[in-house]
Amino acid sequence: MKIIADCGSTKIDWVVIDNVGNVALRLTTRGYNAMSVTDGELSAIITGEGSSMIQHGNDISEILFFGAGCGTSQSCCRVHDELSEIFPSARCEVGSDMLAAAKALCGNTPGIAAILGTGSNSCLYDGSKIVANVSPLGFILGDEGSGAVLGAKLIGNILKRQFSKEVIERFNDKYPTLQYSDIIEEVYRGRSSRAYLASFAPFLSENIGIEEIETFVIDEFTRFFKRNIRVYSMEPYPGIDVANLPVNFTGSIAIHFRPQLSKAAEALNIRLGKVIKSPIQELITSAI
Repeated sequence: MKIIADCGSTKIDWVVIDNVGNVALRLTTRGYNAMSVTDGELSAIITGEGSSMIQHGNDISEILFFGAGCGTSQSCCRVHDELSEIFPSARCEVGSDMLAAAKALCGNTPGIAAILGTGSNSCLYDGSKIVANVSPLGFILGDEGSGAVLGAKLIGNILKRQFSKEVIERFNDKYPTLQYSDIIEEVYRGRSSRAYLASFAPFLSENIGIEEIETFVIDEFTRFFKRNIRVYSMEPYPGIDVANLPVNFTGSIAIHFRPQLSKAAEALNIRLGKVIKSPIQELITSAI
């Protein structure tokens, strides 16, 4: 049997595939980022919310884990060790969530793949491997277009009264008990600051019909394209015509704000390609 995991900072999609290629189990647990957690946290998720996978125990012969924060050998080793401890009979392969997105979005053909979810990321993919990656830098230094950055900028604009009175009143009506002290505590001392900030993105979606809200979102997507996607055309890559590649997306932000993403791309003469919510279904199909 095989486990496939598509792991983001907000949630992990898990699938168990049996020996004849059928989906035996499918579940979702809370998220995990290998760059910002302590040892044992992934194990706690599996033995807690994901305990139904453990019943398959020694029948699991292979695990494909694609995770946020799994871009360094140190973080990959941490994930590998925790998986191996729980499933000692399994061969574990750990890769980045960006690789999962590229495989799901581009298959066996060259393309540009991007993630817009709680965080953001992108890569140039040659049909089998990632050949270039603009570092996302996290929500403090980068992560343009992500739920965390949209949420951070939204809150900043609300508190500094950069939006109209109508927008500020709508925000206060939606979050009537929210206090300045709560925000500071969660953002600067909380364990899941990026997820907390991203939790405000639904307010933008609910009010996207207000022109200043839509402009705010489009401007952030424009920053994403300029600071991440355009960089790939600055250098030649043998056998890849970067200038004519579509940009494909996965992630909740890409799905919920697809019209605004399209407008930002069109303004920069960038061709928008496939947009999917999650790579997991394509990963299942390729694994069966």
